[in-house]
Amino acid sequence: METEYLHNFVILAATGNFSEAADSLFISQSTLSKRINKLENTLGVTLFSRTTKHVELNEYGIVFLEYAKHMLLLQEQCLNEIKSMLPYAQSTIKIGSIPSMANYGITDLVSEFIRTRNIPVQVTTGQSGKLEKMLLHNQCDFAFIRQVHDPDNQLVKKKFTSDNLVAVLPKGHPLSEHSPASITQLKKEAFVLQPVNSRPYNYCIAICKKFGFTPNVIFTDSQIDNIVDFVAKGLGVSLLMEKLVTYLENDKVQIVQITPTISTDITLCYNRNLLLSGEHKQFVNFVKEKSTM
Repeated sequence: METEYLHNFVILAATGNFSEAADSLFISQSTLSKRINKLENTLGVTLFSRTTKHVELNEYGIVFLEYAKHMLLLQEQCLNEIKSMLPYAQSTIKIGSIPSMANYGITDLVSEFIRTRNIPVQVTTGQSGKLEKMLLHNQCDFAFIRQVHDPDNQLVKKKFTSDNLVAVLPKGHPLSEHSPASITQLKKEAFVLQPVNSRPYNYCIAICKKFGFTPNVIFTDSQIDNIVDFVAKGLGVSLLMEKLVTYLENDKVQIVQITPTISTDITLCYNRNLLLSGEHKQFVNFVKEKSTM
């Protein structure tokens, strides 16, 4: 019985939908269906009651789910314990981070850790949602994430730093001399935001709606410098995290503080099932020393 199939089963049981489960697993629906069928053939029973749009655990599936979770946990604990016994040179720490590493001092932190502790590190960047999945799928040991989404409390979270949302206006904008300003004062403006349905985009939309309006979004981009340049040319305004904007040092825009203050945290996260090695503990303690809470 392949543990990968057990993991697929657990994800499908949680989502109740083949399409959603396949997307989260980065496999096709047909592949997921074949794996579930193979698992059911091995057990000799069906595990789900199926409809055209939804699946739910039947009586056999409910019983098997607890065992599947336990088997996966045992596998992870075994692998972590073996990993902790590996020679020093093999104990590489895998770290994930949001792309804006330099803005929040994460680049400096990691480089100092490597230099002073002489522990090998691998670093990868990605959006917060991707990093959360990587942690849950054991593809990295730690990740620096903005606005952690962890409904099942599967991650250990340690705040590293925070940042405030600000209005970014073209130089000479009527509100540029009024700091702080209320978000409601921007309701008639054209907005330039990060990509549609990204976590920052949804966050800004939700905040605007909280203050009684839906923003008129005319341009979105994943690159902060493109957003700021768009604002600098007088084509719209934006809501961005302050450290992302100040890092660019663009003198053609004006940063205006918002009232009430709206903050988000950058948090160091790791899987609760991760068995911390000596190197892992060193990194956690090092981050704790350097955090700017």
